[in-house]
Amino acid sequence: MNMKPGTHQIHAFTLIELVLVLVILTALATLALNTLEPQIDQVRYETTQRTISHFNEAIINHSKIDSSNSLLTGFFIDMGRLPNTRLHNITELTASELWLQDTLPLYAAVQASDANISSTNASNKEDGDGDSIFADDDVVVRCGWRGPYLQLASGATTLKDGFGHPLTSSINSADVSHLRTTGDTAITAADTPIYGLRSFGRSNVDNLGNNQSDPYENDIPSAVAGQLLNTSKLQDVVNGTVTYAGTDATADDIVVQVYYPLSNTVMVQQAANEASASGGAEVIETTPADATGFQSFAFEFHDENGDELVFPIGPRVIRAYYKIDTASQRQSVVTPFTHTTPSIPNWLSITL
Repeated sequence: MNMKPGTHQIHAFTLIELVLVLVILTALATLALNTLEPQIDQVRYETTQRTISHFNEAIINHSKIDSSNSLLTGFFIDMGRLPNTRLHNITELTASELWLQDTLPLYAAVQASDANISSTNASNKEDGDGDSIFADDDVVVRCGWRGPYLQLASGATTLKDGFGHPLTSSINSADVSHLRTTGDTAITAADTPIYGLRSFGRSNVDNLGNNQSDPYENDIPSAVAGQLLNTSKLQDVVNGTVTYAGTDATADDIVVQVYYPLSNTVMVQQAANEASASGGAEVIETTPADATGFQSFAFEFHDENGDELVFPIGPRVIRAYYKIDTASQRQSVVTPFTHTTPSIPNWLSITL
């Protein structure tokens, strides 16, 4: 066939040539994906680490201001307890108390009045070892929800790890429990305290454990002791010395009360010799009256077993009293303090 001058023959691809091109392109795409996959997994892994770090800080964040001062913030500090699981979508459990107020009381200043105080034995307002607690209208405790403590991605209703897996638990199976309670135990029920969070890696399978040949299949954080919150990081004892400007007091005259939040209730624990039989005296005279005209009394708090009572860490209030609830009552100034671990004795002085 003769072609006119200035024209070109257009060569059409055959079906076989098109298939070969597609095969080559697919191979190149696969090679590129395989080359990038480790880098993508590393980004997902690091994103998961940051997510879990932010989760832990939302519960409790301990920041050093300087060598002798700390700033404690987070849900635990404001509410006086760990966040509990909530039921979501019939069977799914989430940590939504960290980002959704719902029925939780808002943060406010709560007076330690008779209507607002409670203790270990709420029905009769007695502390752990049986001492009767007292209201004190001069004391104010700030408590309640002031979140969100954790920000979710726009439009999200649950927290996810870097691999895209929801960090939730199920009431139907412990095998998919990303939310962990005390002892690193899987959570399978609502209203369970959350001590930590765990991603099961790329495959989202709990039973792979750690030290896998593929590091992105390992749990984050690893399932070893100390990786999650435990009670030793959340509470400690409170003790110290009361200095009394006088010479007529006995240990039975001195009472010390600590005030701290639980939701929107002011919890009170008392150091007194009213009911301290099981663990010995909670108040002991350490320096009898001398020429200076002062007495000193050491104090500590006991639980129902006579052991030293532990208090949740955070900003707290303490006050000492002489002959409380009598016509002769005197008291120290209301003393705020930051309770941390290990604890620092709280030195109080009653001015008469």
